[in-house]
Amino acid sequence: MQFSHEKTPLAAQLATCDSLVVWGQKLTPEIKTLCQAHGVRLWRMEDGFVRSVGLGVDLTRPLSLAFDARGLYYDANHTSDLEQLLEHTPFDAALLARAARLRQRLIDLKLSKYNVAGRNLPALPREEIGTRPIVLVPGQVETDASIAQGSPEIKTNQQLLAAVRERRPDAFIIYKPHPDVTSGARVGLIDRQAQDLFDLELIDCDIIDLIDLADEIHTMCSLTGFEGLMRGVAVHTYGLPFYALAGG
Repeated sequence: MQFSHEKTPLAAQLATCDSLVVWGQKLTPEIKTLCQAHGVRLWRMEDGFVRSVGLGVDLTRPLSLAFDARGLYYDANHTSDLEQLLEHTPFDAALLARAARLRQRLIDLKLSKYNVAGRNLPALPREEIGTRPIVLVPGQVETDASIAQGSPEIKTNQQLLAAVRERRPDAFIIYKPHPDVTSGARVGLIDRQAQDLFDLELIDCDIIDLIDLADEIHTMCSLTGFEGLMRGVAVHTYGLPFYALAGG
């Protein structure tokens, strides 16, 4: 017996709607087919760039959400509304001025994606650092869709640290594990052999303090890179985040 999409509960609901919102990676071919059949506009939704206070693993209600009719901003395999907006939209002076004020407001308030309270920075070994550039390497959750869809070559924190040490052998490298990983809730811990790949591990410090401290940020595709760019820090990506220059 042939399955009919028209007889599913979702099909009945779509008959009275003009749009459907699907969270993250939950979109299936069946849902896409149903939307096309009923003339329903399909939207993808994900956490925005300011979560509020708390980690994703804690299911904290986000302060912002990203809606995209083409794709997801962290998926480098498909275009997104954000990508099209950044590459092809002319922005007038008034909108650019408004964006500049918002950017400065985020900087002044020291807002980041998670805004998890951190300890003050410890005293750094200034004699050891000397004139060496300070490089911040933010760890990521290795099972996140952002890595699966946005970092085709380097996919683990240990691989990232090895690549950074190879590229910046003279740098003082600070590694900041992802809070979801240090809590034990998500995948991404490094083994003891990786301890030689960085100079200092800071677990509980505020990420914004570390961004302000760094001369460079090296990341797969973490939003920390975007937050660094907003604050004028040089950022090197090893994946394909939305904020990376094409061919850069």
